[in-house]
Amino acid sequence: MEVKVLKKQNNSEECIVCGLQNDASLKVRFYECEGDVICAVFHNEDFHQSFPGRMHGGMISAVLDETIGRAVMIKNPDQWGVTGELKVRYLKPTPLETDLYCWGKIVKENSRLFKGVGYLETPDGEVVATGEATYFKLALSAISEDKLDEHNWYLEKTDLPKTLSSKNLNLLNTLAEKMVSFFMEKKKNLGNIITGTIVSAIFCLLLAYVIYAVITYANSKSPSDFADFPRSDVYVATGDDFSMIIDLTAVNEESGVTESMVATFVYNEKEYNLSVSCSGSHGTIFVPTASS
Repeated sequence: MEVKVLKKQNNSEECIVCGLQNDASLKVRFYECEGDVICAVFHNEDFHQSFPGRMHGGMISAVLDETIGRAVMIKNPDQWGVTGELKVRYLKPTPLETDLYCWGKIVKENSRLFKGVGYLETPDGEVVATGEATYFKLALSAISEDKLDEHNWYLEKTDLPKTLSSKNLNLLNTLAEKMVSFFMEKKKNLGNIITGTIVSAIFCLLLAYVIYAVITYANSKSPSDFADFPRSDVYVATGDDFSMIIDLTAVNEESGVTESMVATFVYNEKEYNLSVSCSGSHGTIFVPTASS
């Protein structure tokens, strides 16, 4: 796919990626293209190697980092940022002493940060690495104490290519969709965790209130106010300071009323009973007194 080149971005003097006066630099040239994509063009040398004949992974990540980071300047030339996170997937060995092309685009942006994706390819279109990154927006004065001027940040006087081409440009959209999908899933999971935590907290507060209400109400009653009911299907829960016995099928044999729940709390070595009885549409709560 061929895209029109709209503009060339500035270079620096000493940057390891784009520094034109640094002998060890990759001397990358960055071109803004239609479709809000950026293309980095460079020729690597044998001193950019890791293993013999292979480009160093650190140099590859540096190119991806700067390419994706510069893509935000397409819409805002004065926008600067620092890398918060960079993820690189090395797909194939990258050869040395060859022309290479790195493509990038912005996926998400707000007032504080921006995210983007990119890939590195050989002249024959073989993708050797992909990357995704997150950057924090900062003023240039907050990034560096030294100011940029015409001596260390300038537009190189060269002919602008009319077009650049890559058969993998759709890969940018694929990488962007994966990034957005992962971000939404992460946001959804976080929402579920927060919701679960809130629900659990509310439940604990309600349970604590019920126990407190039972204890307070029971202490205000006398034993003659209540009757004992037989129990079945008993469940027991215990904690450091309390135990709880729940009978889901309690029946009052005298009245024939079936209780939906009878709960016995033991707190600080005192027993408190709570029973809920139902007869037709009428419900009554019976709370026996505390006993040692």
